[in-house]
Amino acid sequence: MNVGTKSNRSSRFLIGGALLVLAALLAACEFPFGKDCALARPFDISPTFGEVVGTLTPTIYWDYDGLCAPDGFEISLGTSHLRTEDDITETVDARTGSWTPPGPLEPATFYRVRVRAVRGSMDGPVGFSGFRTGPVCAVGVPSAYPAPTLLSPEDGAVITEAATYSPAPGEEWTTPLLDFAWEGESGCVTPNGYLLQVSRFASFTPAWATTELRSYEDIAWHEFAPGEEWHDCQRYYWRVTPWLGDELFGPNSETWSFVINTSGALCPLELAEPIIEHEGPGIPFSVSGHAAIAGHVWHDECAVPWESTDVAPPGCVIMPDGGMEANGLLDSGESGIEGVTVLLDDQPCPGTDGWSEETDASGYYSFHNLTAGTYCIEINAASDGNEDVLIPGSWTVPYRWYGPGPVSAEVFLGSDDDISRMNDFAWDYQFLPAPTPEGPEAFKACVI
Repeated sequence: MNVGTKSNRSSRFLIGGALLVLAALLAACEFPFGKDCALARPFDISPTFGEVVGTLTPTIYWDYDGLCAPDGFEISLGTSHLRTEDDITETVDARTGSWTPPGPLEPATFYRVRVRAVRGSMDGPVGFSGFRTGPVCAVGVPSAYPAPTLLSPEDGAVITEAATYSPAPGEEWTTPLLDFAWEGESGCVTPNGYLLQVSRFASFTPAWATTELRSYEDIAWHEFAPGEEWHDCQRYYWRVTPWLGDELFGPNSETWSFVINTSGALCPLELAEPIIEHEGPGIPFSVSGHAAIAGHVWHDECAVPWESTDVAPPGCVIMPDGGMEANGLLDSGESGIEGVTVLLDDQPCPGTDGWSEETDASGYYSFHNLTAGTYCIEINAASDGNEDVLIPGSWTVPYRWYGPGPVSAEVFLGSDDDISRMNDFAWDYQFLPAPTPEGPEAFKACVI
């Protein structure tokens, strides 16, 4: 009796100790099937994104390998960017890895698929995909394929909404909200979707100023990526092209533009004017931007006296050959020259072609929307209409130049935000200003 009692007590002690050890182990680990376990995201959802299915009742498949076992999977199927009441939504058993919609879908439509694991009142992260129902449009001759019709934003619209995101603690990223919509060929889907281009230039060149997006439907949401510059009062251009094959495209849509003004500030109209296109080899330029080059073209005055003298009048210098020219300095009272065509090329001098700008009423010019690099500024007194403004005469700044050919100056911009202002040119008109009739004695007293 005593022996049996002792044995029972030993057994109870061993069982109790084992339970304590098990409880300690369970408390020390993160048990994946507990009520607070984290559900995983379904993956490898098919049909794959952009795929064209051959039936209006396609079966949706997915994989799941999370440690936290779900009770089931919620599948949502719809045509909108956001979930709506019109979406088809069903929950299937956790042992199921596929789902088929209860009825046929609409043809020639892009459908968004959302799949997530559910457990009790918990919802796991959503896995996404999207597919298209056929038929696929016949390509035929690419140039004869219908061009898309743009819908929104309307041509000339002002974009006022912006959103701020926080990709990481302490970081913020703000972008205008841009929703694009257009119409393609009805009743079918393009083989590869559409190419959406958004650019700071109506010509959609150069490449650094143009963003390209692919869309499998006739809508797209565009955001400026972190670090990508955009400015209020800046005009952008957009167009859409059918994507018919790997390197095969149909005709472009019309080109529409919009102006960004998310701050609500007053935008001077000249900052949002359309980009000016120039005939011939000239590259278009914009009147707003980041890096810039500016300067002044002025009349370097020297009133050559009627009689020869070895004393230079104010504003003049005597040259080694005994002649007299303007001094190459901006003296008081000297005015700018209006209507001089200035060329800018994005390469070292001599330039070949480039942006074109005329000086204003005060003789000033400027080029905007530039990036870091070396540029060549040129003025040809005998062409580009300058012959009617300048001839006869010669240059004194940036160096003395009598032609033929242009006078030029190289400018280096160290960054995309650099501004170079003092890029000046001075022109000495041959017969202006007229010499004073009093002769050299009249100005000898002015010479120091």
